[in-house]
Amino acid sequence: MAGCILDANEKTEKKVRKLIVMRGHPGSGKTTLLRELGLEDWSLSADDIRKVNNSPMLTLDGRLIQNQDDNHNTFRILRETLESRMEKGQLIALDTTLMGSKSKKTPASGSTPPQNQELKYLKEIAHKHRYRICIADLSTFPVEQAIENNKGRPETRRVTEYRIREIHEGLNKETLDTTGIEYLQWDEEGALLDRLWNWIKEPVLDLSGYREVVHIGDLQGTFEVLTGPNGPLARGLRDDTAYVFVGDLLDRGIENGEILRWFVNNALDRNNVFLLWGNHEDHLHRWARGMTHVSNEFEFRTLPQLIKKGITRADADRVCNKAREFLKYVYDGRQVLVTHAGMPHFPEHPELISLKDFSKGVGNWEHPIDTTFDENTSEGYQVHGHRNHGSMGVQATPRSFNLEDSVEHGGFLRTCTLSRDGWTAGEYRNHVFRSLRERLALETVLSDSRKAQRKKYPNWILEDNMTAEDTKISEELLATMRAHSGVREKTPESHPHVSSLNFTNKVFYDKAWDDIVVKARGFFFNNKTREIISRGYEKFFNIGETEETSMEALAEHLEFPVTAYIKENGFLGNIGYDAETDSLFIASKSTPEGKFADYFRTIVESKMSERQLEELKRYLRDTESSMTFEVIDPVNDPHMIEYDEPDMILLDIIRRSSEFDKAPQEILERIGKKFDLTTKTQAMRFKDFNALERWMSNVTKDMNYRINGLHHEGVVLEDAKRYMTKVKFPYYSFWKQMRSMKDRIIRNRINKQEFTYEHTWRPDGLAPTEEEIALAHDFRDWCLQQGSETLEAGIIALRKEFGRDFDSDFERRSTLKVA
Repeated sequence: MAGCILDANEKTEKKVRKLIVMRGHPGSGKTTLLRELGLEDWSLSADDIRKVNNSPMLTLDGRLIQNQDDNHNTFRILRETLESRMEKGQLIALDTTLMGSKSKKTPASGSTPPQNQELKYLKEIAHKHRYRICIADLSTFPVEQAIENNKGRPETRRVTEYRIREIHEGLNKETLDTTGIEYLQWDEEGALLDRLWNWIKEPVLDLSGYREVVHIGDLQGTFEVLTGPNGPLARGLRDDTAYVFVGDLLDRGIENGEILRWFVNNALDRNNVFLLWGNHEDHLHRWARGMTHVSNEFEFRTLPQLIKKGITRADADRVCNKAREFLKYVYDGRQVLVTHAGMPHFPEHPELISLKDFSKGVGNWEHPIDTTFDENTSEGYQVHGHRNHGSMGVQATPRSFNLEDSVEHGGFLRTCTLSRDGWTAGEYRNHVFRSLRERLALETVLSDSRKAQRKKYPNWILEDNMTAEDTKISEELLATMRAHSGVREKTPESHPHVSSLNFTNKVFYDKAWDDIVVKARGFFFNNKTREIISRGYEKFFNIGETEETSMEALAEHLEFPVTAYIKENGFLGNIGYDAETDSLFIASKSTPEGKFADYFRTIVESKMSERQLEELKRYLRDTESSMTFEVIDPVNDPHMIEYDEPDMILLDIIRRSSEFDKAPQEILERIGKKFDLTTKTQAMRFKDFNALERWMSNVTKDMNYRINGLHHEGVVLEDAKRYMTKVKFPYYSFWKQMRSMKDRIIRNRINKQEFTYEHTWRPDGLAPTEEEIALAHDFRDWCLQQGSETLEAGIIALRKEFGRDFDSDFERRSTLKVA
């Protein structure tokens, strides 16, 4: 077999699903043969059903024997069980006489004898479920020896000598119609066992004669990505290459007719093309054989596409005949197992495994089958599709290749190729697919898994009253913003198709806020299509900063409960989706350029793998969302609060639309967990205004107020209607003032100007306490004693140095501890 290229008609269309019919009289060795083959657990017999339905019965001569009074019910259950196991694609050894329930009637002249009637039924259901049949016929086993063997059975399993002879005679007086089935007869040399095992087992194919073996992942009704200009088969199929499709040719995509028409016309009759049976081939099979549909997706969306392209049931039937349960081959010394759903190990005898296990998988869909395969396998490789819950790469583990990547939803068509030089992986982006919004609108029956998946989506993507225009900035709003003197529009050189809208510095310093400028904050859009790429929060304010955020106004319009989220001390970063470049859009400070955007990008790439970034891009693309982060970079951009390492805190998932909307906290936390992102932390919740007011009164007086033992910049308050305001803690505000003060000392020295500073005010408008004033003046005096080079350091480093001096030889006046 080494080096040969196998004939497709003999190998690629060979069904692995097998039904063994053990024909013979009692005592002829049917059960013994199955035991010697190790197939007892694969057997199905009327005797076993009789034991389940009835206990042994007493005869007139005082013996306990197997109860055969209920044979009609026994054979009904036998047939139902047989078909149920066939639906699962299991290997079945049917231990039977082929004579059905006992009948003393002589068949009418010209009618089909009972054994052939039974065999005809078996052929029909085997055809229905694509099974091959082999009859292991022990009817020629000597009847006298069978009678002796019967005597060695337990009393309850014995059959009367009369019945053995009757069955033996009945088996041998009728000629079986064995057309289309394998027929193996008992002989005295004992060769039946080997011949039957050789029929059961599937040969390992040697594909070393090919230049390479190309494995192609789940297509799921996609076509352009396979055969288009940039696809793996852009130049068609080569004669010197073997091609292995891992299954699921159809469903979910929008090019089902195109892909199946191409497969029928170009691949079906080729010797060098192999197709694995995936779980979605089940639906094509049912249609081809005239069975009832069990999939709305296939019946209402896939099938109309097939019919439109002229696909017939006969075409579908041929495709299903081409499909194999598994492919086990060798290539240049390497052993490879290809299945649709992946195996937990490299099985020695895959022919004993059911189609259900091959096509739907062992364990649940979320199980990391690639990792399990590597743990259980020291030799050989596997290639599969179907599942990839962990978003593994093509070479998921050293020995397992995963070709599933949601190609039908805009992911990659995956390939892996084995050549003399080893393995290579390929990924091809699919651009022809339904949007998530369209897919969700088509869902009519929701499984538990789909219900769980929907919980990861923001509400706006589940609503059916939205259109593509909702993801664009309206012409009216854009014109209004462009005409507003407080709004500036910028176009970065690196992204000439992108514009950003932000309020001007003058608006910020003059506090000239209105309904238009508050929207112009980190608002990015495609300046050709108006599609919103990313957006941040609308500007919101500190308590007391505006009339609307005064405590009096908040008492009137806050809707409780109000939740306080910890506000970390960094800078804002946004991640959106740019459809024109099909990429993530990372920006900060109203631009994707500049040092802050670069700091953010570096942290993103250090926190997330390439695979996670790809998944994040798809999520933001599909859910019409962007994300806002608090970016912490203690190395490049230290602030007032000390952090040990860089981080990015996911603050909110914001809809890419003109009207501000954001996902609720529970979805934020689910998505944070999905992408291993830290999400904003809930600090407390206030049930009414009195509780909020009491807390505010306490916190504004406490320079050492902490949450969970740590200093923070403050909190963001969000009420039940998602109205947002914020509170800055005194510790943060104080050291921000001290930073400004030490910078003034440096400037005054450069300009040779006298420096004076008295701590008389706080940003929140409250008067500083005596302790705050004393600490501020202590720090002022300490700074005046330091050189300008020392004062160039960040406020955190200076605070530490001041604290050390303060606790040693510096004259202490304040009662406040320096943290």
